[in-house]
Amino acid sequence: MFPEQLSGTFIHEVRHLYDPLEPLIHLHLTVVFPFNDSTPTTELAALLQARLASFRPLDIHPGEATAHGEYCS
Repeated sequence: MFPEQLSGTFIHEVRHLYDPLEPLIHLHLTVVFPFNDSTPTTELAALLQARLASFRPLDIHPGEATAHGEYCS
């Protein structure tokens, strides 16, 4: 479910291949719930904590929501 390598370069390369909005939206973290997975919640939380432990805390600055192209409703 989670890649072993979480560098900005790796994420950029994957987004460049698969995310049509990559040129418009800078590197970010998206959390989507619910999703289908058999991993127990406690195990998922422990996995996320372990994988994100080396990252510094994020400053969150909510702004106006926008949509682009076919993603507009």
